[in-house]
Amino acid sequence: TLMVIFVPAQALMLILLGLFLGWASDSVADAWPILCCLAFVGFFEFSSGPITWLYIAEICNDTAQSYATVANQVVCLFMALIPPLVAENENGIPKLMLTFGVITLFNAAVIAFQMKETKNKTADEIQEMYRAGASNRGSSNKIFKGSS
Repeated sequence: TLMVIFVPAQALMLILLGLFLGWASDSVADAWPILCCLAFVGFFEFSSGPITWLYIAEICNDTAQSYATVANQVVCLFMALIPPLVAENENGIPKLMLTFGVITLFNAAVIAFQMKETKNKTADEIQEMYRAGASNRGSSNKIFKGSS
């Protein structure tokens, strides 16, 4: 539930940040980018930050957790490398924030439609949820705990 609420809020903050950085020229608007950043961090800390790793630990086996960690590190690397490259352009950072906001909206849709609620479920119930979903899609589902 937290992910469904706070990830779209993160997207909104990124989009507002891009708009305020790129197109707000009023001196009163100078505080809005800072507030958007603070709100984004707050929303992240109650959703994507910790819950992603808890969710992966609940549903994936050790190999899949390793792949998820590597994928996270690669994405973080690119997110650290891209801003300095686009900062040279006057509207580079605002457009980048808007792009991140749209990507985060896509992420929110994936979360809303693909993540399954694991609250108050045993490990066996979680395994059964994913086995049932995989058999409906015709996939082997070998990354999840307990799959054969």
